[in-house]
Amino acid sequence: MIVVGEHHNGKPLPDYVDLSALNEKPYKFFFDASHNQKELCFHLQKKSDDDEDFHLETNYYLGVDWVLKNKLSIQVQPKFNKNREQDGQYVEIDFKAMLAEVLLSKKATNYLHHLYQIKWHDPLIELDQKEDLLTPFLVMEYLNLLKTIVRKGLRKGYYKVQQNLQSKVKGKILVSQTIKHNHAKGNFLNTHCAFEEFGFNTPENRLLKKALEFVKAYLPKYFNAKTNATTFQNAFNYIDGAFGQVNSQIELTEVKAVKRNPFFKEYNRATNLAKLILKRYGYKESNVSKTKIKTPPYWINMAMLFELFVLSKLEKSFVGKKLHFQFPEANNVLDFLLDFDEENQFVADAKYKGVYKEGGWETDNVRQLSGYARLTKVLKELRKDENDVVNCLILYPDEKNGKTDLSLETIKSPSTIKSHQYAKMYKLGVQIPIVNNNF
Repeated sequence: MIVVGEHHNGKPLPDYVDLSALNEKPYKFFFDASHNQKELCFHLQKKSDDDEDFHLETNYYLGVDWVLKNKLSIQVQPKFNKNREQDGQYVEIDFKAMLAEVLLSKKATNYLHHLYQIKWHDPLIELDQKEDLLTPFLVMEYLNLLKTIVRKGLRKGYYKVQQNLQSKVKGKILVSQTIKHNHAKGNFLNTHCAFEEFGFNTPENRLLKKALEFVKAYLPKYFNAKTNATTFQNAFNYIDGAFGQVNSQIELTEVKAVKRNPFFKEYNRATNLAKLILKRYGYKESNVSKTKIKTPPYWINMAMLFELFVLSKLEKSFVGKKLHFQFPEANNVLDFLLDFDEENQFVADAKYKGVYKEGGWETDNVRQLSGYARLTKVLKELRKDENDVVNCLILYPDEKNGKTDLSLETIKSPSTIKSHQYAKMYKLGVQIPIVNNNF
């Protein structure tokens, strides 16, 4: 297995990596990002015909995948470049803590399913349980959805029941079961019957309860205080109490038979996640405690996770004010429109890149943001005319000196850096949680 950090810069791989199974062609995989865009996850290739070494490039995606199926795999870990001047210096991003923050935002949770892609039909890849990045995403999103469902109230419905009734008949008589289990034993007063009842114990709710049992086994083992374990345990307790009238007995055929209902958005997403969690552990709860797991290949979009992390921070500062996220205009979708008041309005973009922390600017990003600020629809939304120069703001990760709140006072503070080349172009670091805090 090739093990590297995100945004690996294309250097040759170490000698210990066995590349003998590879031929001359390049190997790569693209993530189906939002707005019909495809973005590179990894690219392994020789730079020229004369080059003897394969060079690896990774982007801002975490995950595991096959370079060559069943022969060579790749694992991209959450490592963010600390200092480009000192090669190999990294900090490890605490993506679980970032995701926990995102779940506090109602708006951000609507985009969680865009964060990852799972290749269920590819061969499984073995790795350590502690290196599994996929399950925390599934578990956190699942608990968040169930909280919403419980708050609104579990759905009731009709569900099939089979019972051995005494001295009465209800619904359809199951002749073979009645003869085998009652009459053959001399019991002529009981009758096996199949009928429908109306209540909470529907197949959908039993599926949710079954996956909840897997989550219960997962939480204490793989979440700690730093990743808000108490918060998730409290969420579990709140949810579990509402499922008191629901049992977890459900057959695999029933799991596959649970259908979508267009009128219940949260239920649809929750039942789909429940299926993913059960499939993730092969429908065996004992697999949760194993130190080694086999996972389908998957990719996690860290750039979008940072974008949603910034959204959760901004929402806290925009109570009663206008905050637009993913503002659409033709083929353009900008991250944020910040409308504090008539004098303080910003077109803002979240960039998960180390260059801004190191003092630089990326010209393409500046041009992109400048173009957004000139869109007619944006000017109209901000009540500007064509002669106005709109403030532009780039928000970037800074694990040491970044800001934890994104209020107007913070954005207008001296810590916000102004570009010397472009009018009204600013950048501000946002503090992100890390695992190793040694500076």
